[in-house]
Amino acid sequence: MPVVKAERVEGMDQLEKPGQYVLTRLKDQDGFHGLIAICPCGSCGLMPALHFSTHPGAGPKWTWDGNEAAPTLTPSVQRNHPNGCRWHGYLTAGEWRPV
Repeated sequence: MPVVKAERVEGMDQLEKPGQYVLTRLKDQDGFHGLIAICPCGSCGLMPALHFSTHPGAGPKWTWDGNEAAPTLTPSVQRNHPNGCRWHGYLTAGEWRPV
Protein backbone atom coordinates (compact mmCIF):
# COMPACT_ATOMS: atom_id res chain seq x y z
CA MET A 1 0.00 0.00 0.00
CA PRO A 2 1.32 3.47 -0.84
CA VAL A 3 1.86 6.42 1.50
CA VAL A 4 -1.08 8.85 1.26
CA LYS A 5 -0.72 12.59 1.86
CA ALA A 6 -2.89 13.89 4.70
CA GLU A 7 -4.66 16.98 3.44
CA ARG A 8 -6.60 19.22 5.81
CA VAL A 9 -9.94 20.60 4.63
CA GLU A 10 -12.12 23.05 6.54
CA GLY A 11 -15.48 21.27 6.51
CA MET A 12 -17.02 17.82 6.34
CA ASP A 13 -18.60 18.72 3.01
CA GLN A 14 -15.10 19.10 1.52
CA LEU A 15 -13.98 15.56 2.37
CA GLU A 16 -13.62 13.92 -1.03
CA LYS A 17 -10.52 11.73 -1.29
CA PRO A 18 -8.53 9.28 0.85
CA GLY A 19 -6.33 10.92 3.46
CA GLN A 20 -8.23 14.20 3.70
CA TYR A 21 -9.20 15.20 7.23
CA VAL A 22 -11.11 17.76 9.27
CA LEU A 23 -10.01 18.80 12.76
CA THR A 24 -12.95 18.67 15.16
CA ARG A 25 -13.95 20.63 18.25
CA LEU A 26 -16.41 19.92 21.00
CA LYS A 27 -19.25 22.39 21.36
CA ASP A 28 -18.45 25.22 23.78
CA GLN A 29 -14.85 24.04 24.29
CA ASP A 30 -11.54 25.46 23.15
CA GLY A 31 -9.04 23.63 21.00
CA PHE A 32 -9.30 20.61 18.77
CA HIS A 33 -10.34 17.29 20.24
CA GLY A 34 -10.03 14.96 17.26
CA LEU A 35 -10.13 14.53 13.54
CA ILE A 36 -12.36 12.86 10.99
CA ALA A 37 -10.64 11.51 7.90
CA ILE A 38 -11.46 9.57 4.78
CA CYS A 39 -9.75 6.22 5.26
CA PRO A 40 -6.36 6.17 3.50
CA CYS A 41 -6.96 2.63 2.19
CA GLY A 42 -8.33 4.16 -1.00
CA SER A 43 -11.24 1.78 -1.39
CA CYS A 44 -13.67 1.73 1.56
CA GLY A 45 -14.45 5.49 1.60
CA LEU A 46 -15.29 5.39 5.31
CA MET A 47 -14.63 8.30 7.63
CA PRO A 48 -13.16 7.23 10.98
CA ALA A 49 -13.28 9.64 13.91
CA LEU A 50 -10.01 9.71 15.84
CA HIS A 51 -10.30 11.30 19.27
CA PHE A 52 -7.31 13.08 20.80
CA SER A 53 -6.22 12.50 24.39
CA THR A 54 -7.97 15.81 25.28
CA HIS A 55 -11.39 14.37 24.30
CA PRO A 56 -13.44 13.72 27.45
CA GLY A 57 -15.38 10.73 26.11
CA ALA A 58 -14.62 7.03 26.43
CA GLY A 59 -12.94 4.91 23.80
CA PRO A 60 -9.59 4.86 22.04
CA LYS A 61 -7.54 8.06 22.07
CA TRP A 62 -4.52 9.35 20.18
CA THR A 63 -1.83 11.82 21.13
CA TRP A 64 -1.66 14.68 18.63
CA ASP A 65 1.46 16.79 18.12
CA GLY A 66 -0.58 19.98 17.59
CA ASN A 67 0.48 20.43 13.95
CA GLU A 68 -2.68 21.38 12.07
CA ALA A 69 -1.13 21.20 8.57
CA ALA A 70 1.02 18.05 8.89
CA PRO A 71 -0.23 16.16 11.95
CA THR A 72 1.33 13.24 13.76
CA LEU A 73 -0.80 10.90 15.88
CA THR A 74 0.39 8.14 18.18
CA PRO A 75 -0.15 5.26 18.50
CA SER A 76 -0.93 3.70 15.13
CA VAL A 77 -4.40 3.69 13.57
CA GLN A 78 -5.87 0.26 12.95
CA ARG A 79 -9.10 -0.19 11.00
CA ASN A 80 -11.01 -3.45 11.44
CA HIS A 81 -14.33 -2.59 9.88
CA PRO A 82 -17.06 -5.18 9.13
CA ASN A 83 -16.97 -4.11 5.46
CA GLY A 84 -13.52 -5.68 5.19
CA CYS A 85 -11.28 -2.61 5.55
CA ARG A 86 -8.16 -3.64 7.48
CA TRP A 87 -5.91 -0.59 7.00
CA HIS A 88 -3.21 -0.29 9.66
CA GLY A 89 -0.59 2.42 9.82
CA TYR A 90 0.54 5.75 11.18
CA LEU A 91 -0.32 9.38 10.57
CA THR A 92 3.16 10.90 10.70
CA ALA A 93 4.23 14.39 9.62
CA GLY A 94 1.17 14.74 7.38
CA GLU A 95 1.38 11.32 5.75
CA TRP A 96 -0.70 8.19 6.24
CA ARG A 97 1.97 5.45 6.24
CA PRO A 98 0.84 1.81 6.17
CA VAL A 99 2.59 -0.75 8.35
